Amino acid sequence: TQSFNSRGISDNSSTSTVFLASNNNVGINTSTPNYQLEVIGDIRASGNVLQSSDLRLKHDISTLDGSKVYGMRGVQFTKDDKKGSGVIAQELQEVAPELVEQDGDYLSVSYGNIVGYLIEAIKEQQKQINELKSQMNTCNKTNCNCNCKN
Repeated sequence: TQSFNSRGISDNSSTSTVFLASNNNVGINTSTPNYQLEVIGDIRASGNVLQSSDLRLKHDISTLDGSKVYGMRGVQFTKDDKKGSGVIAQELQEVAPELVEQDGDYLSVSYGNIVGYLIEAIKEQQKQINELKSQMNTCNKTNCNCNCKN
């Protein structure tokens, strides 16, 4: 059974409540959502979570500096009595400020947008690996005395 009251819609069988705020933002477990959808608690999706990324929506496009990942630190931590992993927003803000937003009193990270940096870092590493393989092949073919033989 569901009921609608001045606070929102609540399912009598659970403590979760859905609120429609006066600004038309929807809150789940919060009566004061600051975003179009704000959820206090875990979110599970059985399908994809999509973010618009069409070229026609973007301008001033440039390739990211993949070496910035070397200034990022992955950490494990405990938050709200649950083990987790990720980054520290204040540290990430120093390296890639566009990935961090002020969220009330706290900083939030756009984790999905870190992927672009990881792609460029992997491409740079692959380039270095290919160059080293090429050098080793050249060394092996010319019988050089460079201590790189098997």
